[in-house]
Formats: sequence, C-alpha cells, structure tokens
Amino acid sequence: YANLLGHVQKGCDRGQQSHTVHPRRVDALSNHRIVSVACAQHHTCATDDLGNLYTWGNGNAGELGTPASASGGEVYQPFPKRVPTLRRVVAVAAAETHTVAIVLP
Repeated sequence: YANLLGHVQKGCDRGQQSHTVHPRRVDALSNHRIVSVACAQHHTCATDDLGNLYTWGNGNAGELGTPASASGGEVYQPFPKRVPTLRRVVAVAAAETHTVAIVLP
C-alpha cells in the first residue's frame, strides 16, 4: 500500500481518503503525459514530457519544492502541484525527507 501510495493516512488524490491495493489514475494529472514517477513514504513526484515536475503529499521538510513547503512547518499538498522553480526536468528521485531533480541547462 505504501501508506496510501505516498500519503500516510491520506488519499493519493483529491477526494480519496481510503486505502487501495490497485493502481489508480491521478485525476489532477490526466491532461499531462507523465513519463516518470518517484515515490517516498510521505510524498510523490511525477514528471511530464515537457519537463515539468509535479509533487504532492507531505512537505514538512521542504521535499515538495514549493514555496509553502520550503518555509518549513506542517505542509500537506493533497493533489499534484507543479514546482514553479524547475523546468526541463529529466529525472527525479524521492526519499524520506527530500526530492532530487536533474534538470537540463
């Protein structure tokens, strides 16, 4: 279950609040061509074919890469949000309290 696919005690998309053992589409990304996904225990990352990075889940340590999570404190982003400071992302990895992205110059 990976703690609800990256979200301890919370759903993996808007409106989902229960466990699932089967993969399910993340509706917020249905208009994007997702080419890679990285999952950690508390957050998830996805990149699209245009090099955009989307993150969601728990961002208490700044791992979501968004201004709200970079300031620290309790942050939960229940649905994917594009990381505005990164473009041309070619790879992403996620771990317990961090995310690493490789970007083209």
